[in-house]
Amino acid sequence: MGKRKQLHPVVVKEPPVKDSTLVNLGSRMGKRVRQQFLGSLTPCSLQGFPYGSGDFHLTKAWKVSGTTKARGSRLFHGTPHTNIGSIVMGGFNLPSHPGMFGVAVYLAPDVWKSLNYTGKNRPEGPGKNAFVLVCTVDLGRIYRASKALTTMNPTEAKSMGIDSVEGAAYRTQSWGGTLRGSEYAVYDPRRIVVTHVLQYERQG
Repeated sequence: MGKRKQLHPVVVKEPPVKDSTLVNLGSRMGKRVRQQFLGSLTPCSLQGFPYGSGDFHLTKAWKVSGTTKARGSRLFHGTPHTNIGSIVMGGFNLPSHPGMFGVAVYLAPDVWKSLNYTGKNRPEGPGKNAFVLVCTVDLGRIYRASKALTTMNPTEAKSMGIDSVEGAAYRTQSWGGTLRGSEYAVYDPRRIVVTHVLQYERQG
């Protein structure tokens, strides 16, 4: 009889990823979901996006696959980097605590305001980087608020026949004055489509 061929175990490895930043953004995910997340993002041009705000300047951008047909207003959403992967893959969840306009997803037309919510100055932040999501939002029927509406929630918004609330800069009364930057509160996360992920880096 011939000599038996020795069998070696097959080791399945994750495909190499050139951009370690994306691996970091998907660090909370399981292996399979992380690979789906990494495969859904494609590097794209910085043209057409806000260059920066204050000490932060735009350094990278990725396009989320399958979002070219999204229609609506372009708004920005800032969040700590640990939330990026789950939002891109699973969409937004409503927060457990109300904001100025109640329980909703908050977005802004100006990137500088969204950068304030990225956790960029917290110890758990990813070094000098901050990340902002570019979203296409169907604002639907908008209620233009003159003051804070902290008790608003999706059920109450539906009963009022509205889909979102606008807080206008220097017109809507906030705590201790007026809003410095406009923002929108959206009560149905399904109205929001994430189209791009932007990376801003602190200079100096």
